[in-house]
Amino acid sequence: MWKVHPFREGNTRTIITFVCDFADEHGFKINRSLLEKNSVYLRTSLVAANAVFKDIGDKSQIQYLYKIILDAIANNN
Repeated sequence: MWKVHPFREGNTRTIITFVCDFADEHGFKINRSLLEKNSVYLRTSLVAANAVFKDIGDKSQIQYLYKIILDAIANNN
């Protein structure tokens, strides 16, 4: 759902809002303030998770995205 695009605003906020709402609907409470406070890390982890290139191949690193989402679920105060 999320891909890097040339526009600087909105994409990350939109996908995180959707993910949080989707999680809430399915019984997972997410600590939204943790995601807000770490928005730069979150955006960087989304970029790293989607680092697949035609010329140099798959350089994706999903572990950073997993970490912040799992932390947000575990710390859902």
